[in-house]
Amino acid sequence: MTLFRKDKIGRASIKESFDNLPSGICFADQNGLVILCNKQMYRLCYTLMGMDLQHISELLDALNDPQGGVQSVGADANVYRFPSGKVWKFTQSTITDADGNAYTQVQAADVTALYEKEDELERENRRLEEVNARA
Repeated sequence: MTLFRKDKIGRASIKESFDNLPSGICFADQNGLVILCNKQMYRLCYTLMGMDLQHISELLDALNDPQGGVQSVGADANVYRFPSGKVWKFTQSTITDADGNAYTQVQAADVTALYEKEDELERENRRLEEVNARA
């Protein structure tokens, strides 16, 4: 009985795995054209911009002036609360391939649980301050 298949992993399998990541991720070439983007990032971009992402500058502009009910969260840079209630942190970096070609990478990580804990801690601190003031 064989437990593992010896088939090669193809492009379709890699793209499917990439698309099913819970985080959003996309890559753009040196001209800013999006060359690879997963489904989660496309969903986030559509909410932010009301249209599909074609050029990385569109996403960066949308993060500076979010639309679609998306709100910047506090003083934290690049953290946004979406209408769904989820909080996403966007990061941008430059990566270089083996041939020296540079690409812009933008990632979006779901940080909702962290912000819920922060809110909970702030409420508890206020409660403790009130108790302390009464004492």
